[in-house]
Amino acid sequence: MKKSGKIFILLVFLWFGTLFQTARPESPPFKIYTTEEGLAHDSVNRIVRDSHGFLWFCTSEGLSRFDGRRFTNFTQNDGLPHRNVKDFLELPDGTYLVGTGRGLVIFNPQGKSYPWNLTESKLETAGTEPPLFRTFAPITDNWQGINVYSLALEPDGTIWAGMEIGLFRVAKIDGELKFEEVELEKNVKMNINRLLPDSKGGLIVIGSAGLYRILHGAVQKFSDTGADDAIETRDGKIWASAGGLANGLRVFEFAGETLRQIRQYTKKDGLAGNIHIRSIREMSDGRIYAGGDTVGLAEYMPEAGPGEPSFRTLSTDKILSLGEDSAGNLWIGSESKGAWQMARNGFVRYGEAEGISQTAEISSIFASREGEIFLTVQPNKLLRLTADGKFENILPAAQPPRSWGWNFLDFEAHDGEWWIPTVSGLKRYPKLKNYADLARTAPKRTYSAADGLWSNEAFNIFEDSRGDIWITTCCSAATLSRWERRTDKIHSYSAADGLPDRNGAVSFAEDTHGSIWLGYYFGKLARFRDGRFETFGARDGLTESRIEDLLVDARGRLWIPTSGYGIFRVDDPSAEKPVFKSISTQNGLSSNQILCLTQDRFGRVYAGTGHGINRIDEADVVRTFTQSDGLPGNLIRRCAADTKGNLWFASQSNLLRFRTEIETTVPPTVFIDKLSVNGVPQKISALGETEISLPDLESNQTQIEIDFFALTFGSGDNIRYQYRLDAQDWSNPSEQQALSLNLASGRHRFEVRAVRTDGVASERAATVSFVILAPVWQRWWFLLICALLVSLIISSLYGYRVAKLKAINSALTEAKIAEENLRRSREERLAELEQVRTRIATDLHDDIGASLTQIAILSEVARQQNKASNGAGAEPLTMIYDVSNELVSTMSDIVWSINPHKDHLHDLTLRMRRFASDVLAAKEIDFEFEAPEEAAEIPLNSNLRREVFLIFKEAVNNIVRHSGATRVDIEFSLSENGLALTIEDDGRGFDPEKFRENSTASLFADYRGGNGLLSMRRRAAELGGEFEISSAAGRGSVVQLRLPLQNKTPAAGVEPIQTSGEIPAEKM
Repeated sequence: MKKSGKIFILLVFLWFGTLFQTARPESPPFKIYTTEEGLAHDSVNRIVRDSHGFLWFCTSEGLSRFDGRRFTNFTQNDGLPHRNVKDFLELPDGTYLVGTGRGLVIFNPQGKSYPWNLTESKLETAGTEPPLFRTFAPITDNWQGINVYSLALEPDGTIWAGMEIGLFRVAKIDGELKFEEVELEKNVKMNINRLLPDSKGGLIVIGSAGLYRILHGAVQKFSDTGADDAIETRDGKIWASAGGLANGLRVFEFAGETLRQIRQYTKKDGLAGNIHIRSIREMSDGRIYAGGDTVGLAEYMPEAGPGEPSFRTLSTDKILSLGEDSAGNLWIGSESKGAWQMARNGFVRYGEAEGISQTAEISSIFASREGEIFLTVQPNKLLRLTADGKFENILPAAQPPRSWGWNFLDFEAHDGEWWIPTVSGLKRYPKLKNYADLARTAPKRTYSAADGLWSNEAFNIFEDSRGDIWITTCCSAATLSRWERRTDKIHSYSAADGLPDRNGAVSFAEDTHGSIWLGYYFGKLARFRDGRFETFGARDGLTESRIEDLLVDARGRLWIPTSGYGIFRVDDPSAEKPVFKSISTQNGLSSNQILCLTQDRFGRVYAGTGHGINRIDEADVVRTFTQSDGLPGNLIRRCAADTKGNLWFASQSNLLRFRTEIETTVPPTVFIDKLSVNGVPQKISALGETEISLPDLESNQTQIEIDFFALTFGSGDNIRYQYRLDAQDWSNPSEQQALSLNLASGRHRFEVRAVRTDGVASERAATVSFVILAPVWQRWWFLLICALLVSLIISSLYGYRVAKLKAINSALTEAKIAEENLRRSREERLAELEQVRTRIATDLHDDIGASLTQIAILSEVARQQNKASNGAGAEPLTMIYDVSNELVSTMSDIVWSINPHKDHLHDLTLRMRRFASDVLAAKEIDFEFEAPEEAAEIPLNSNLRREVFLIFKEAVNNIVRHSGATRVDIEFSLSENGLALTIEDDGRGFDPEKFRENSTASLFADYRGGNGLLSMRRRAAELGGEFEISSAAGRGSVVQLRLPLQNKTPAAGVEPIQTSGEIPAEKM
């Protein structure tokens, strides 16, 4: 054979080998749920979505309900007759049918759970409540034949059940199921694996012995080969499996009232193994999947071209069932590995099978001019994603290792040339026809320090819209350079140009106005505009932290990620003073460590963080994708977007592809899942309830516990909950799904709603309404009885009280009359006393005073006459004159003191001032008298006036007689504590101790032998006051008198001083 012929045969062989291999081009984003996550069993026979949005998993150990977060399981302990559940069907009345290995079961979500007695094969009911499950089966001697494989509901309400012994029409009459067998072929018994109502009004029956169609009661067989599953696609075609034969998948089309096969898919089309397909599923977006024992999971590729396989294998595990949730995600039921969720737009992972080593360190992701995806892998590899979904790996010619930079590394320039930074300079490769030629083509030129770079180690590079290349080198004080395409020259910049010193630019961006932005390793941001640099930092509102990436979005806004302070955004990069808006964990970011940014075709920005991927929409609402959404880890280091609408993310050696779409925002439905009162569970539907009204609770039933959940299946749906009680404000959103309440008696209404991270809340809150009765002693009838009793008691007490009050009022009236008489008597006595005082003062002044004055005048006349005649009797007459004058003065004081019209402090100060003026001026002694101006209206009783005046008079007389003073200062003051009188002279003074020892010393006695000092002390004590004299020889004397204006207890035996002017009755 010729050599060329051998080569041709070899190529054909290799082509078939690659066609039939099961290697996958990428790893789909599977999220696996097993019994560890709450699934009833790891073998899943069927997956069904109901009208509420729940997913139901028919497993080998019971039925599982899934709400997107949690499983609720129903087993034989709840009333199922058999552990193996094969199918599930929702009926229009809200009940469900469950196909089991021992008959058909009505599932009433409102029923009560009762266990199934395995020994006696019956339900152990107790009480009158209807059961959760009731089992029915056709009458047969073969109990194994009542194994229900499939269920279907036709539009007209007809229920069909496919069993191991054949096909049955089921009627639901008065809550009971009645079975009618429908014979497909005479004397042929077969398993009915699937029932499919078609769009033409017929029923397609998938049996183990053939495929049938029932229309208007007539049965037609259109294939002698049985199958396990069939679907009708949106284009009206019927896809059916081949019943475990090598026939693979068959496609039928309608031909009148029957169907004919038009296509068959087998191994040559990419289906693997012996092609035993168990389940087929067309998704809501038109994608078709097939799963089976050895085919694993395969996806139909309608866009496959000539010579390309129509199916690609996604998994080689045994698959029993396929389903779809409300978010459009594919669910796969495996034979022994649980249920898998493959997100509709989930993260597709590329690993070793696709050519990325587990030890690879992906340093950048970028797209070529044609939109091909490239990876740079340290130290010097360059990977390209090929059409078959794998990465080919080359080592560019003459390329030393790269530096340790990231993101802004290798790229294909707009003119097709390749630029690669290395530790030995910047390599420039010529334009190539084939990417693989990089491995064989030497660099066109290498730029180094000799060409103007700051060093030979090129760290990062960036091409701007002019085609100039910006270069950061490592690791000198200055690091930034620019290669100018027009001149093929390098311009280098340093701190002298306004750049940060000893700080390298590690990220670049060009805004819509042509300005170049540079983010620095140690923080700070620089802008190159109009040939000069401007630097921004903390003083401008930009917290200084490493800026790992930069992004200008479709609206021209500049996004600045930092390594520790979240994201800053400049909405107008052309502004002279840019405004930096902060977006951090306080605004919904999952982490403040932001490592990269990219943007999807809908204008949403994605941030790779230390805790997953954050998506920020136009309204700045943040949605988070984490490991629960298919990420291999939460630390995302690299981000990029291609021209096909895909986003690419890298986490160390893991590469992820994410296909973005605009999701249909469906507000999450929230349900009450569990409710207990004082620890006693309350009856709730097995589906949960959105509105519950409890019967009235007793007063001691105050402990209410409520569990709730929401249906959510979307990727990145971080559901939180808000609740409120009795129309109060909604609580802050939280992930809490259970609440304990301790409530007082009264009417209550609890509401809870689910809230997505984008702010969309449940259209209708789930509610629990109830009344906690008041304690017996607070209820209306008890209060009424108590009110009547109290009224009776009050009435009796009132009668007694009225009689008592009458007696008291009578006594009070008499007492008031007596008190009034006494008051009048006292007023009359006071009036009489005032009249007496006035009369006495008048009589003393008019009669006695006049007589004394007359005596004084006559004695003076007699003395003058005697003096003229040189008589010897002049001295007695002089004494008579003096005594008469003194008696006149004394009589004047007595009249003043008892005059009721002089009972004010002002009258006392006038009297004191006049006396001081008369006595001191006569002796040519200067004096100053200070008295309170507000004294006019202050009343004083006559005794107080008299005693104060006499003390004052005595003190002044002593100064005149004994001190030899030339000046006297008198201060009469009024304060809150009372009256104070201070008299100070500048006379010769005396030794107080001498006169304290000899109380009869003449210095303090008047000329009649009286004791002046003792008299003043006694008067002060009687007034309840204090009297002090301080003096020293040659230093003058100070007399101080302090009297209270309020009633105080005076010295023993002395009556209290009255300040009101009213004289006590016993003195009258």
